[in-house]
Formats: sequence, C-alpha cells, structure tokens
Amino acid sequence: MAFAAPQAAEATATADVTREGHSSRPHDLTRNRESVGPVAVAPLHPSSAPHLTPPPKPEEAPTETLSAGLTAHDLVGLDAFADLPEEMHVQLARSARVEALTPDEEVAGFGVALVLSGEASVCTSIVDTPALQAEGGTLVPSCGTLAEGMPLRVVAGPKGARVAVWDQPAIDEAIRACPWVVDELREVSDRLQAFAGATIGPLGDLEESQLHHVLERLRIQALEPGETIVLSGHPVPGLVVVGAGTVEFFEQEPGPASAAARPGDILFASALLSGQESPATARAATGGALVLIGEHPTLRALFEQFPELLHLLSTEI
Repeated sequence: MAFAAPQAAEATATADVTREGHSSRPHDLTRNRESVGPVAVAPLHPSSAPHLTPPPKPEEAPTETLSAGLTAHDLVGLDAFADLPEEMHVQLARSARVEALTPDEEVAGFGVALVLSGEASVCTSIVDTPALQAEGGTLVPSCGTLAEGMPLRVVAGPKGARVAVWDQPAIDEAIRACPWVVDELREVSDRLQAFAGATIGPLGDLEESQLHHVLERLRIQALEPGETIVLSGHPVPGLVVVGAGTVEFFEQEPGPASAAARPGDILFASALLSGQESPATARAATGGALVLIGEHPTLRALFEQFPELLHLLSTEI
C-alpha cells in the first residue's frame, strides 16, 4: 500500500481575482492591420523600451497542495488510505506538515509520518539500528495495539528526505468514520514497533541485511494483558522475541512473577536450543505485549541461512 479539487466556488473566486488583477491588457496590434495598412515600427533602445505587463497565463485546474508539494493525490496510492473518500484525502493533505530533513536529522513524536522522497530509516528512540529502511511512499504510523508501545522516529539518510507528518488528533479526526483504516494503521504500526523493539536485544547485533531478512520471516502476535505465550513444562514454540510491552515469568502458580522480559529479549533461549521444556510460564503483563515468533521449521531454515543467528542465541544461554 484521483485527488479532490477545491469546491467550484473557490475556483470561481480565484478566476475573478485573476481577471481583476489583469484588467488592463495590451492591445492586439495586428487586429486592425488590414484597415490601417502597413505599420512602420521604429527600433527601441532596450533602456527606453516600455514595460508591458505579460498577458495572464491560461487558468489551470486548482490542486490541493501543501508546502513542499504534498497533494491529496499523493495519498490515494497508499494502501492504508486508498479506500478513504476524496474529501478525507483533501483533509489529510491540509492537516499535514512537511519536514525537509537534512542527513541524519530526525522527526519523532508524530501520530503518522509519510516519507515523500529521499531515503530514511525507522528506529526506536533507544538505539540507532534501523528497524526498516523507508523510501518514498512508506507510511509510519506510531499508534498500534498497545496503549504504551515502542516509540518510533524517522531518521533521514545520507541524501536527506522529505517527510509529511500528522499529529494523532488530526489522523483520528480524518478517519473517525472509517474504522477499517484504523485497523490497518494499527497493524502496520504493530509490525514497525515489533521490529524496532527487536533491534534493542541480541538480534540487533546481526548485520543489517541479515536482521531485516530474519525479522521479515517472523510472525507478529499481539498479546492481551495476561495472555499466555509459553506454558511451564511444555516445549518452547520456537524463537520468541519481545517486540513491545512486557512479558512476565511465573515459576509457580498461583504466585507473583519471578522475572520479566522486555523489548529485545528472547524467551527461554537455553530451553529452545537444548530441546528442553519451558522452566516457567510466560504471559503478557498488564499493558499487553507484541512478540515475534519463528516456529521451529522457520527457525531451522534461518539457522541454515544465517549461522550467526545460532551463535547469538547461544550467547543468551
């Protein structure tokens, strides 16, 4: 993962202003040439040539634009916004601000960001390892399933980038009548937050291209508060990485949590590699969690392709 023109009344008003601003137009010197015969024209020195106001340009259809060239049409091609009515595209174009970022300059604290041109990386506010390389047309929503998710920032690449930014209230207002768009933005945000959180832990030590390949192969799961992801005494389901939120461990039930895993942590790496059963139950804390899961067939394929991944997991034992 085409545009809505301003209302006709606005276009008419613009046309009237144009006509008034050019009410005195140069006469057509050739219109009566046949009736008056040949006309001798004396050459003029450039310094003495009269200043003539150029004729007005032909009127063009108005386009809903922002500074730096953002249009409502730019939003139509985005999967998340494709099904919005035209008037909502116009509203979103009007409510955005466009940031021209120099190399390594960043923008954060947004509701949604859209990379318009150039290249940028999406990172957490904690580490500089890119969770995603973003080109023109990449949408970066920050509001996902979790009330307190992983904060994101957009950092311009070596040649800079132009980024459109919306505050969350502006996004909420524009899409309030389209709940399916809310769901799609939340899904995209969950993916970005989980990827970003994973870069904080051992996976962040992988070479960048390897890291992105591994992350793309993992499945993202949103856990409700108190939802169990691993049961004590049962096999570990595969590679489980905390992407956002907190996962708590319970060695005895009923009883308090004995430990907790946070973004970047890998659950029960020792039991996973040795084939042993999980030593504790793992479930999401009160704020919920996002986890990335690589089931055993996926994990075996990743080990074969990237032996470095196996080494990283071994260091977690």
